[in-house]
Amino acid sequence: MTARTTTAADPEPVRPWQVLPGFHIASAATAHTLSHQPATVLCLRRRPPERGDYPPAWAPPTTLVRHLPLTYWDETALPRLRRAVHAVQHSRRPLLAHCLLGLDRAGLLALAILTASGDTPAQALTRYAERGVRLPDGQAMDLLTRYTRTLKERR
Repeated sequence: MTARTTTAADPEPVRPWQVLPGFHIASAATAHTLSHQPATVLCLRRRPPERGDYPPAWAPPTTLVRHLPLTYWDETALPRLRRAVHAVQHSRRPLLAHCLLGLDRAGLLALAILTASGDTPAQALTRYAERGVRLPDGQAMDLLTRYTRTLKERR
């Protein structure tokens, strides 16, 4: 299975969204528009940040940057999602997670965090829909279903 590529038909990068207190998601292009800058940036993009990408010009030099590539289309998807959720849940500093557009990988992580925090999948989807943007890719939503199932098994 191959990754979905960005096309001219894709939406513009979306504005940052506060998922929970201390946790925002955004696109790489709009992260700088947050009213306060995060202490930790979690880059979900597949390719590692290039020299000069981080810390971003808008971030204070004390910003911790972690590259945690999140995929949703291969056999490593579920373990990668679990690692990303763990990183957010155990961050002691305000955190921003971003991917290219702030929709698929960042949206998937936001929905997973909401369900891990006690929302039902329906509640998480309702909260996400209030953003006014499309839901993550169908494969990402399939992964969310698998992740939610593992949460139920652990409870």
